[in-house]
Amino acid sequence: MEQFLLAYDTEVRLQQQALTPKAIIEDITVEAGPKYFAGAAEKVKDAVVTASEYIKHRENAPYNKGTAANGK
Repeated sequence: MEQFLLAYDTEVRLQQQALTPKAIIEDITVEAGPKYFAGAAEKVKDAVVTASEYIKHRENAPYNKGTAANGK
């Protein structure tokens, strides 16, 4: 879940800079049977907190449209 949230944050930033087409995720389902539900819910909560903290500290500068991946 943490990696999903970080990837989604990146995708939203790319969309805001018109570097990728618009796509919206309206919901996500985490499947867990009754035996694992409480543990899964707690892990999702922890992932949201961790990802949110990481996102707060990300650089906000726009991605560079004109630079190749290797910097040349």
